[in-house]
Formats: sequence, structure tokens, C-alpha cells
Amino acid sequence: MFIIEDYPLVNPNQHKSTDTLNTLNRDFHYESTRALVAAVAHIAGTDTQTTTTTETTITTTTNDTTTTVPGGPCPAKTIMGQDNPELKKLRILRNEVFTRTAAGNYYTALYYKHASELSDIFARDAALKGKAYMLIQSLMPDVKRILAKRAAAIGSDTVRKSIELIDRVQEQTSPALREDLAHLKRDIQNGLVLKAVKETIQ
Repeated sequence: MFIIEDYPLVNPNQHKSTDTLNTLNRDFHYESTRALVAAVAHIAGTDTQTTTTTETTITTTTNDTTTTVPGGPCPAKTIMGQDNPELKKLRILRNEVFTRTAAGNYYTALYYKHASELSDIFARDAALKGKAYMLIQSLMPDVKRILAKRAAAIGSDTVRKSIELIDRVQEQTSPALREDLAHLKRDIQNGLVLKAVKETIQ
């Protein structure tokens, strides 16, 4: 596959000494790369296969609801460890709770949109991974309450730690992920995420 900028050229620095990294549109480069990877996967026929081990998709049907998520890197698995039994509860939360609302589906899609990059960040930054692990562990009692269809009791301290973690992660992200995390941060601060969680147990 060959991709090239078409005429008329929009980059005045092309094929000149000024054609350096700082003159590139990095957001465009990032999105173009993602589109290319998706196109190659589609041509190869690996974007519609159902599997549990490769970077394609996993389709899970629970209570007449079908949820399709990527089968590649999972940030929670990177943070908590592949054999952590708490991962099963998080998957049940995803498949049986978040699928009930538009907001739940939106945040799930956002998670998997950036799963590969987030996994890489946590894999190379042990301190950040540790903070994320502690945050997830502090949320597990609420996860269990939600799975039992009881009200969650997410407090201001947990919200504060979530914001602090997002701020730390944003220091290492691509522009696209940084922008989405900024939106997520605002949603948390405005109470929209907590509202979405409450809607799933009503």
C-alpha cells in the first residue's frame, strides 16, 4: 500500500531543508497512521475475526446484548497483571452494565480507542502504573456494589486521584489521546461520569 500527499501540496516545506519534525502536522500524521493500520487489517481480513489472543476483535453476547471490543492490549490487564482475578469483575462491568446506556458504551469505546497507547505508557512507567493500580483497587468495592445493583459510593478523594492520574498520563500521550483525556477529565469534574454509572443501576 502506498500513501502520498496529493496536489495541490499543503505542506510548503516538502522536499526542502525546512521539512523537519517541528513543521509536521503531528495530529494528521497520527490519524493517518491509524487509518493505514485499519486499512491493512481490513484488507488482510483480520478486522472482523473473533479471537481472544490477537489484535482483532472479541465479541461477547450477554443477556441478549452483543458487545464487540478489540482483542489487543488492555490497559487494565497491563496495570493489574494478566492473572488478577479482579479483571473478571471489570469485564462483567463492561459487558453487563456499561452496555445498558449510551454513556457506558461511549466510555467503553473511548477506552479501547486508546488501549494500545495507554498500555504502552503504563508498561514503561512503573510509578504511573503503581498509581493506576492503587486507584483501580480503591474502586473495586464500588464495582462490586454496582454488579450487585447497589449504589456506588465514589467519594471526592477518588475523583481527585482520578484527575491527578489523568494529568500524569497526559504528559506522555499523543495529541489525540491528550484531547480525549481532557474531555474525560471535564466529564469527571462535572459529575457526568458518576451520573452515567448511577444510570446503569437504575
